[in-house]
Amino acid sequence: MGNLEEITFSESLKRYAVDTFAGITYFQPLLGINEYFISGMDEKEVLKSRLTGLFISLLINRPYGKFRQYWAELWDTNAESSKLRKYLVDSSALVMFQLPLYFGALKISGADNDEIIRALPIGISLGLISGRPFGWYLDKVRTFCGTKATL
Repeated sequence: MGNLEEITFSESLKRYAVDTFAGITYFQPLLGINEYFISGMDEKEVLKSRLTGLFISLLINRPYGKFRQYWAELWDTNAESSKLRKYLVDSSALVMFQLPLYFGALKISGADNDEIIRALPIGISLGLISGRPFGWYLDKVRTFCGTKATL
């Protein structure tokens, strides 16, 4: 029985590492570009925001991966589903899960209300646009690393 627990813990740790790696490598550059070039945040604010985002990523990327799986199952969506269905599931899951966290990261980083007002709609748009590409990327990273893909 001890061996089964080790495998379970090891697999959980692996899934955590894979989902966290995928989230960090996908979103950190994308959001940093948004904050600097579109929202008008200065270098110090962007650095602080991305460091905050990195810390948040360490905490939430695996829970997001689990939420995405739950959301896909709730909407009866899988690898054989249409591209549109996958897009709708991935994009809605990403926006619902990430938007409150992004708001918090911006607030903690010192962004003022005007910067936040400019950043959030872009963040929502990026979520809607990148939800499926990130879902695809996450599934590819999972498959490459030997963990179960969602869609």
